[in-house]
Formats: sequence, structure tokens, C-alpha cells
Amino acid sequence: MTDKKKDILRVIIFIVLANLPMLIGGIFFKSESRAYSFIAYIASYSPAIAHIITRIITKDKSSMYLRINFKGNKKYYLMGIIYALIISVFEVVSVMAVSSGYEIPLNFGKKEFALLLFLIAGGIVGFYIFIGEEFGWRAYLTPKLESLMPEPLALIVSGIVWGMWHAVPITNGLNFGFGYWGEPYTGFLAMCISCIFYGSTLTYLTKKTKSIYPASICHSCVDIIRIVSVIVGDNPEFAEILEKDSFKYCVFAMIPDILIGAVFFVILTREYIKHNNKCHSEN
Repeated sequence: MTDKKKDILRVIIFIVLANLPMLIGGIFFKSESRAYSFIAYIASYSPAIAHIITRIITKDKSSMYLRINFKGNKKYYLMGIIYALIISVFEVVSVMAVSSGYEIPLNFGKKEFALLLFLIAGGIVGFYIFIGEEFGWRAYLTPKLESLMPEPLALIVSGIVWGMWHAVPITNGLNFGFGYWGEPYTGFLAMCISCIFYGSTLTYLTKKTKSIYPASICHSCVDIIRIVSVIVGDNPEFAEILEKDSFKYCVFAMIPDILIGAVFFVILTREYIKHNNKCHSEN
């Protein structure tokens, strides 16, 4: 079997194994049950488990990106944290946009600043929660796709696979809630677009450091710091707005992910083209 055929097989096995827990949880358990919550938690590690099993089955000895590589790469670790802070600011903007003119009190004093620092620390310490995804999507699927197609296309395909990995939770109301136009397909589309560009940012961090840890820290900080939106709009009326307009809020919240990710997508594409041109000129 050629290397290309082996990598095609690896991609197929990986995708099936990564999605299996999600499908099992969605088919056999109700979203509000404890069993579903347990399956959902296990599913968050399914990309990492799929990576390991696929590697064993296919005797894959490619890089696992498990070295910390902190020396000389501090700026990329810091970049992930700064990215999360930028996202949190845009979260506040999206909260205001979705509130349809409702005045949200911007009470950001010492208490809120201390809480924000606590969230950053929590994001850094809790990075292990997101290793399950980064060890799968960035350390295995994306590199394997890059061996089969141009890097820009690999980023798109990887993002779509990652986005559709959320299909069962989205159908069960996670992320976007219920009752929005085109449900659940518009939810699938929004998640895939977000994952393509957010994935580009995380791929950039992984490529530059040859490590999954900067992307895991970034992923963790983004998800945890997003709680700042709740801090800014801490009142019952605002909670009701979010519940009624969950899809609009989530889409607005994805805009900074997409815009920043688009920059990294372009950077990675330009580096790919430059590398290809260099290889052609040398040959």
C-alpha cells in the first residue's frame, strides 16, 4: 500500500472513531440525562483517542507534537492567551449587538478585573481539558490531510470535519439553542465556518511550535474567558435575551474567531505557496 493510500485509510479510521461517541450519545441518551453528559465528556477526548487507536492500527510513526518546545516559542504561548483576551472583548461587543438596544451596564472594576485574571489562570491550568481535541484535530487530522491535498484545502476540510463533529450536540440544542431559522442546518454551517478559521489560528500555533500545548492553552482560555460576557450582562433581563436569541448571539460571538482566523489562514496559505515555489525553483 502506498503512503498516500495509507494516509487516506488513516483519515477515514480517525474520523469514524472520533465521531462514534458523539453518535452513540445522541442516539441512545437524552440530552438532559446524566448518561448523555458523561458521553459528551468522553466525546471531548474522542479525537485524541481516535488519534492513538488509528496510530496503533496503521503503525503510524509520524510526529505526535507532544513536546512542550517552550524555549524559543514563548511568544506563541503568549499569543494564544492574548488571542483569548481579544476574543473576550469582542464577546462584549456581540452581547451588546444581540441585546437590540438594551442598555447593558459596563461595571468593570477591580472585582471584575481580578475575576478576569482568575479566568486566564484557569484557562492556562485547565489546558488539559482541550488536549483531547488538539491532539486529534491539530496533531493528527490536519497533518494527514496536508499529505493528501494542498494546505489551504486541508485547513478547510479539517475545519468542516471538526465543525460536523458538533452536529449531534447542535441538534440537541447545544451552542445555538432551538427555534432558529434553518435549524439545525444553519447551525451546522455556522459551526463549520467558525471551525475552519478558528482552526487556522490553532494550526498556526501548532505548526510554529511543533507542539499541541499552545493551541490547547489558547482553546482553553478562549472557552473559559468567554464567561466575561456573563459578567458584563449580569441581570435576569439580559439572560432572557440570550435565551431567546441564542443563535444570533453565538453567530455574533463567532465573528472575531472568523476575522482573526482568516488572517492566519492567509498567512499559512502564503507560507505554503512560498515553500512550494522554493521547492520548484530548486528542482
